[in-house]
Amino acid sequence: MTMSLLQAVENRLGPIDTWPSYIIQYLFVDTHTPRVVEELTAFFIGNGVPMALAYRLYHACNPTTTNELVR
Repeated sequence: MTMSLLQAVENRLGPIDTWPSYIIQYLFVDTHTPRVVEELTAFFIGNGVPMALAYRLYHACNPTTTNELVR
């Protein structure tokens, strides 16, 4: 499921290896804070990824923090 979500986002943004490194780090590595969520939201929505798709990808990568930080 995560891979198909990632592919859907890549279809809009290009391959993940062309994304800014801080976005990849925020999505997969860093501790998730409201600031990280804001940065990810700005990147995805600002680059034309529908909010629902961005949310689903974030949730697939970070299911525990999604309910706490994203509304």
